[in-house]
Amino acid sequence: MISKKIQTLTLVTLLVTLFTGCGEESNKYVFGDTSTGAAITMNTGDTSQVLEGDVLEPNSASTRIEVEHIIDDGTKYVTILSGSATLLRGSYAIK
Repeated sequence: MISKKIQTLTLVTLLVTLFTGCGEESNKYVFGDTSTGAAITMNTGDTSQVLEGDVLEPNSASTRIEVEHIIDDGTKYVTILSGSATLLRGSYAIK
């Protein structure tokens, strides 16, 4: 049980660390206007570009996430491999 909590905390810390410093770029996966923020639920198989300041919160300890960083243009994408997560943007992101 403690191991699961440590694993979840490590995953969340890693994701937050990976997401800081992302360049802001247009996003073909953005849902609606993100100037005021958005909370987007992502499920297994969903992919989204991660923008600067975004926070991804796994909805359970069993959620598995893949992060793809494209070096050439500095973009990052997340794919939900299993489970679900909430992508927080703008005013919804915890800073």
